[in-house]
Amino acid sequence: MLKTRNIILVTLILINTYIVIFFLNYLYYLSPSTEYNLLLLAASVFVIIFTFLILLFLKSYTELAKKEVENESLKHYVDKTKKIINTLNSKTHEHKRHLQVIQSMLNLDEITDAKKYINEIAKNNSKKSEGGSYLYVKEPVLNLSLNAQKKVAEEKDINFNIGIKSDITKWGINPWDLNSIICNLIDNSFEAVSRNNDNEKKYVAIELLEDPDNGLYLINAINNGPKISKPKQEKIFEPGYTSKKTVSSGYGLYIVNRVVKNNRGTIEIKSDSSKTVFSIKFPGKGELKTA
Repeated sequence: MLKTRNIILVTLILINTYIVIFFLNYLYYLSPSTEYNLLLLAASVFVIIFTFLILLFLKSYTELAKKEVENESLKHYVDKTKKIINTLNSKTHEHKRHLQVIQSMLNLDEITDAKKYINEIAKNNSKKSEGGSYLYVKEPVLNLSLNAQKKVAEEKDINFNIGIKSDITKWGINPWDLNSIICNLIDNSFEAVSRNNDNEKKYVAIELLEDPDNGLYLINAINNGPKISKPKQEKIFEPGYTSKKTVSSGYGLYIVNRVVKNNRGTIEIKSDSSKTVFSIKFPGKGELKTA
């Protein structure tokens, strides 16, 4: 989108310059005065130089804007990594504390109390974890992130479902790219459902699928947040575009779109009053396609 606007702006500048030079030259041939003609010629040269300087400035500005976007993208990624690390540190500290308590009980030969304590921990973990189990994904990076996101969903009272019906290790996509796409989609979905009414349930789902008939790998991110209008859908992947007031917002979906395109994928949005679906398609390898 930024590139398109720059192309339009450059085109308008060049057209405007051409028109000015055309009229100056037209006056040059109409006027019999040599001094006046020299003045017109100097004006034409000035317009050309000035236009060149504008284009040079525009190029520098565009490069700075790209660097700013890249810095914001990196900052967003670092923030996400910090959140995951903090979640892990919190879990590690919690488990360490439990182990210390159990060890103290065993040292005091309080076997019965230790068993009760362990059973209580198991019961609490079952209540906290949807389905009572730890999600396992073959990709370690994604495995870590999805379980951290499950924790966030529990804290925000979001019904969060994950459906993996494809071996993502065969997708041929860098694990960090895949993690970036999925986590940013989840973040966006969590933010969307947070705008629901207090009495309205919050639902988010992530699906990783494959379509052998069309030779495609698919990612669907579904949420029951507010409808995204067509005008907003056209702007939603622009860097910095956000409905939130925080400065660091507005880069998640831009990152998703950029990473998807870098991996030869496409992204589509379907949104109505009941749900919003982000559908991503990646071309599959030869063995996925059927005759």
